[in-house]
Amino acid sequence: MGIPRWAGRATAAVVVAGALIIRRALQNAAAQSESGSDSGYDWNQNEPNWHWRCECGAKSRGGDIKADTEYNAQRHQWRAGTGHPMPEVYQKPL
Repeated sequence: MGIPRWAGRATAAVVVAGALIIRRALQNAAAQSESGSDSGYDWNQNEPNWHWRCECGAKSRGGDIKADTEYNAQRHQWRAGTGHPMPEVYQKPL
């Protein structure tokens, strides 16, 4: 017992339809990624060149991502005591 002739054509049609669906999905994803750049999210904050410095003379020892640098600056402020200024977080040029 063999595979009917129409099964080969039907399988080919399914493969082509699947390829078209995948192609449309990829085109939609590419279009969304192009328009997603206008979302206002700053991707540079994930670059490891953020530092902090404080008025008391303390400073960060190495570059890190922005969120970690802000937290480390806040930890410095907490350790220094009440009334200590918040260190400045800045980004070094690459």
